[in-house]
Amino acid sequence: MRIASSLIFQNTIQSMDNQQSTLTQLQQEISTNKRLLTPADDPLGAAQAVQLSQSGAALTQYAANQSTATASLGTEDSTLGGVIGVLQQVNQLLGSLNDGTLNDADRQAKAKQLQGLRDTLMSLANTTDGQGSYIFSGFQGGTPPFTNQSNGGVTYSGDSGQRMLQISDTTSIQTGDSGLAVFMSVLPGVSQPVPAGASTNTGTGTISAVTVTQSGVPGNNKPYSITFGTDPTTGAPTYSVNDTSTTPPTAISSNQPYTAGQPINLGTGMNVTISGTPASGDSFTVTPATQGNTDVFATIDSVITALQQPVDGNQA
Repeated sequence: MRIASSLIFQNTIQSMDNQQSTLTQLQQEISTNKRLLTPADDPLGAAQAVQLSQSGAALTQYAANQSTATASLGTEDSTLGGVIGVLQQVNQLLGSLNDGTLNDADRQAKAKQLQGLRDTLMSLANTTDGQGSYIFSGFQGGTPPFTNQSNGGVTYSGDSGQRMLQISDTTSIQTGDSGLAVFMSVLPGVSQPVPAGASTNTGTGTISAVTVTQSGVPGNNKPYSITFGTDPTTGAPTYSVNDTSTTPPTAISSNQPYTAGQPINLGTGMNVTISGTPASGDSFTVTPATQGNTDVFATIDSVITALQQPVDGNQA
């Protein structure tokens, strides 16, 4: 079989062109330090390169998220440390109010101290992070979470959202708490039931702290009222205890003889002591912490309001 000279020349030229093309590609790879210049160079390798690039970008983002989460949690931790310090000072100040020798001037001074601590607490509750986002607003980072009400307490303008950040393929962490959870709620079982006297009482009766004699009793989580009357025969003071969680209230005990300083059984695992001489019609309440006023600002405001009321010369 004869091979034409033209075919030999054509094959030689084609081979030289291929070698030149290969040389050009090798020179491009050397100059760019890249083996894959186009997907056509190695389709499988190109797909793997894309996957590695995506994984690298994800790892970079996770690292950034971890730094952001650390900064956010650090800011909240520092702020909550300040909140704890202020509340400890409030607690110490409240303890000093048990002194019955305080006159109106003393009470006004205590009220001013308490107001200063309250203002500090309000400032901490409206703390922002480095980007100007309020840390206790939930998802409403651009909105100040707390504003003062004219009648005491605060208005919460945030929400209950919990900010989360993904720090790995399988892990997301919470980077903050809402002001609703931190300042506006009390966990059940943490606080004692709250005793109080009605503002309309005219006698000299005072109620003690609640004594829990048997924990875990369901009735301990109900509100109770203690109402005073007069025995129609002897004229001696009497009291009645009612469970006010029902409508109408359920009587626990009725028209019991009253003795100052004697424990009054609330019919569950709790009792209280009332001292002094309550007048007929006077009433007292015992409210579980879970149903009481859980707004820490309103609680402090109520103490300030009470301290500002003149008491000199008023035995009750």
